[in-house]
Parts: sequence; C-alpha cells; structure tokens
Amino acid sequence: MCFIEKNGKSLLSYVYDYDQAAYRADNLSLLSNLISQPVDMDIECNSSRDKGDYLYIVLADGRMIVNTTSLPENVNAPSVFETDGKILGVCCLTNDTYILVNRGLRVVLEKIDLDAWVDCQQDINIIPDNNGIEAYYAWQQGDDLYYTTSETPEAGQTIYTIAGDEATPYDVVQTFTPSSQTIIGQNHALTLTKANDQNVELKTTRAVLNGLYQYAGKEVVIWNDNGFQTHQLISDIGEAVLEEAPGNSKIGLPFAASLKSNYIEVGGKTTSIKKRIARATLETENTDALTFNGVTKKKLGSNTYSFYACTGYQRNCQFEITSSFQPIYVKGITLFINFGGYE
Repeated sequence: MCFIEKNGKSLLSYVYDYDQAAYRADNLSLLSNLISQPVDMDIECNSSRDKGDYLYIVLADGRMIVNTTSLPENVNAPSVFETDGKILGVCCLTNDTYILVNRGLRVVLEKIDLDAWVDCQQDINIIPDNNGIEAYYAWQQGDDLYYTTSETPEAGQTIYTIAGDEATPYDVVQTFTPSSQTIIGQNHALTLTKANDQNVELKTTRAVLNGLYQYAGKEVVIWNDNGFQTHQLISDIGEAVLEEAPGNSKIGLPFAASLKSNYIEVGGKTTSIKKRIARATLETENTDALTFNGVTKKKLGSNTYSFYACTGYQRNCQFEITSSFQPIYVKGITLFINFGGYE
C-alpha cells in the first residue's frame, strides 16, 4: 500500500516485512522533491515482469507525478507530467487510465496512451478543399491564374486571381475586358477540369481545417505513416490551412520528454566536491536522434551515442536527456567522471 504523508510532500509505502515479522513504512520520495499539494491519486498495476506499476499523483498546480515502482526490485522512478492545461484528476481502470484535463475552453476526459507521439492526439482525415469554386472562363498568365464566375462576362466585370503561393482565390486584381481572353491553364497547386466549352472547374490540393477548438491558439503537429509531417498554428477559431491534403493523419500538441539525473555522487560525496562529465555513452534502441545536455546527435548506424565534455567542473553536476516528437529508448548510460578539479 502507498499513501501520502500528512505533510503532503512525502510518498510512503506500507508493506509487511517477513524478516522483522512486522509492517514498515518506507519513504519512496526520499531522493526527489516533487510532491506538493496532492489532490488525487491512483495506481495502475501491471502483471508483466518487464513493466512496473504506475502510481499517478495529481498536484494542485495541474501537474501530475508518475512513479514507476516495483517494490520487490526496489525500483522507484518518479517523473513529472505537464500538459497544455491543468490536470484535475486521474482514474485507473482494468486496462486503461484516464485523466481529466482543463484545456481552457473546455474540460476533457483523455486516455493515457504510451504509444502516442503527441499530447491530446486524435485521428483526422484531411482532404482537398474543393467546395465548388466554378469559373466560366479561366486564363493563365505566367504563374498567375485568372477566372471569372460570370457565365457572360462583360466589359467592367470583376475577375479574380490565384497568384503564386500567397494570394487567396478571392483577390480582385482587375476588371474583365474582351481583349483579356487570351490564356488558359493551371497553377502548380491547382488542376483545371473543363466541364464543357465554357465551364471550368478549379480544384486545389489545399485543405482548410476547421472545428479544431481544442487546439485553438496552439501549435500542433500533423503527420502520417507516409512521411508527411508539418507544424501548424491553429487560429483562435479553430482553423488552419494546409498547402497539401495528406489524407488519413494524426494531429496533436507536440511535447518534449526530459530525463534529469540527481546530483552525481563521487566517493559518497555530492555537492562537497567538484566534478565534471568528461564523456557519456548511451546504449539505445529504436532511437533516431538523442539530445544530451543540450547537444543533439542523429543516429549513424549504431545504437550507441557518445558525447564528450558534457559539463564543466561544478559541485551540482548532473545530466539531462531530452527528446521531442519521436520517442527515445535508453537502455543504459555509462559516465566517465573527472573530479577534484577547479572552476
């Protein structure tokens, strides 16, 4: 059994010790100082031998502490979950864990998915926006496409253009005159299908996304298994425009994962002796890129990453591994420490 001590800052376990023939309470948060004002707690028990139990502790400031625990192996690894919003509560069912999150515009119930690459992830089918732009006459001049929506254009009739990559289909550029009926063709982002002798339908590869209120005002990442990936800023009304419609994709809020060590100990001393990380070697699996203390390296065939001169001489010496979007899997870390030096 695990519980929070009455001071609200310590996590204790209550287990039976057969050697002592008595119950004992151990402080599981002795090496970390993360818990403060807990408001909710639940545990996800896993029967797999290679997966520990997850103890979720929701804090009053909207963060959530996740303790990976395995009491028989004396494993207790705390981490902090922060999201774009405020976590209000957590509930662990038989096979799934849900959190209640205040996203600003609304409160949503979200499922924790350890295979997700982004936060607040959902599936989305993005198709071209071909909502009935029809032109009875269309001309191309250079890279610019002109068209008129009038079946019988006359002198002084307004015509429109899609110019290059930036203009919208509704920019007024000039007035129609009989002498301007000289050119017809296509823009690189458009295809023209001639329906009859006069009617020309404009089809675009662009896509207009709307109804994305949960991402309003936020940057999202959109990607699929075919190699499409882009970052987009969703407007305050939940809309965005893509130059390409990738079809079945996923969308969500990008996040970064960080693994920060405790202060490194040498000879039983931590902050009383100066030290530096001269070299760090990390063994990984299925990891295309890795950032160690702010230095990023990409995979060059081997699953081993080596970093040199990682820190200067300091008393509070530690390291941090970070990643964004694509997950990383670190199997082992070897540190080469120099100590006794001066700043």
